[in-house]
Amino acid sequence: MLIGGDERYLEVVRKLDDLGASVVLAGYDKAGLSSGRVQISKLEDVNFSNLYAILLPVSGTDGEGNITMSSFTDQQLCLTEQMISQLPPSCKIYTGVSGSFLKRMGSKFQKRNHFYFGQGGYCHLQFYPDCGRSITACNGAD
Repeated sequence: MLIGGDERYLEVVRKLDDLGASVVLAGYDKAGLSSGRVQISKLEDVNFSNLYAILLPVSGTDGEGNITMSSFTDQQLCLTEQMISQLPPSCKIYTGVSGSFLKRMGSKFQKRNHFYFGQGGYCHLQFYPDCGRSITACNGAD
């Protein structure tokens, strides 16, 4: 699942679609994507218990779970504790920076979060391709 993001995330969606992965998108209602394997959904309508991975924008969430970077929607996007609690144990969350909400939820629900910005604020140069490969690997790991 991808929540929010900008044009760069469309490349990840296209690659995952090319590889045959099923992808759920929240915050992409204005992106104009269409594919049998790409489902655009409202965040509150997603079945979180069926997800293998979540890819968030590089900025992650604020302290309450709000996702502020989303170029393709006017909707408010907010991850909640209830949503995180429904994720299967194997689900991974990918984002650029670690915020207090994701750290708190990771600890509370033993979720494995992957943050691509180091302490110095430098992003791993292959952030998007690495996320695509990781999500694809998770999607096929059933």
